[in-house]
Amino acid sequence: MRIYKKRKHKSIGKGAERDVHIFKEIDICNYAPIEYRYTRKWTDFNNIAENYFRKVVAKTNIDELDHDMFDTLIDAEMEDMLTSAKEQYTHHTRTIYSNRGIVNGQIERAKSKLESLEADNARYDDEIEKYIKLADEHNVI
Repeated sequence: MRIYKKRKHKSIGKGAERDVHIFKEIDICNYAPIEYRYTRKWTDFNNIAENYFRKVVAKTNIDELDHDMFDTLIDAEMEDMLTSAKEQYTHHTRTIYSNRGIVNGQIERAKSKLESLEADNARYDDEIEKYIKLADEHNVI
């Protein structure tokens, strides 16, 4: 007996589940490095490892000296995955450092734009005060 009802999730139209994307003003901040991925060899090994280990253990007379019988096999299979992970890490850190430089440049550009906008705002405030003073002098509304 099921406790929860199985729900159907809509993919389009009203009531559909959608991801919400809030885009950032600095374009490079909208991107991130790709996720870390397993190699095909490591994935295949993980998929068949349990069955393989069961078959080997079933054929073996287990004693206290067999505690590390699969360690070398696992280490050998894992070596390619570790190499791939180190390569991905290097790529990710390089991407982050590169993006950091771009963001620093964009921040400087945004600061200069902010200064320009603040100067415009001050100029408009002065004009508003001037027109309010004229309106008060001529008794307009």
